[in-house]
Amino acid sequence: MRKTRIVCISDTHGQTPKLPKGDVLIHAGDLTNQGSFSELKKTAEWLEKADFEAKIVVAGMLEGIRDGTLFPLTPTSWSRIPRQRATATRLRKMTE
Repeated sequence: MRKTRIVCISDTHGQTPKLPKGDVLIHAGDLTNQGSFSELKKTAEWLEKADFEAKIVVAGMLEGIRDGTLFPLTPTSWSRIPRQRATATRLRKMTE
């Protein structure tokens, strides 16, 4: 049985640190420092380049995407996870 490695980060506030290897990346909020579109775009581009089978991004207090106004402007390759319990098995199936 193959193991799934989950990398969870948060509070990067516009920084783009080197990420460890993994299968699933979770960014648990506070992607930006000021909540500006330019910061969000920079972080989105960094996340888009990250080499993971699946990426889950949760908006923090400062991100405008929480109300849906900026969501259409983020990379089109991103998708919303269905509102169901996201187990490692389900995440793996979503990326196959």
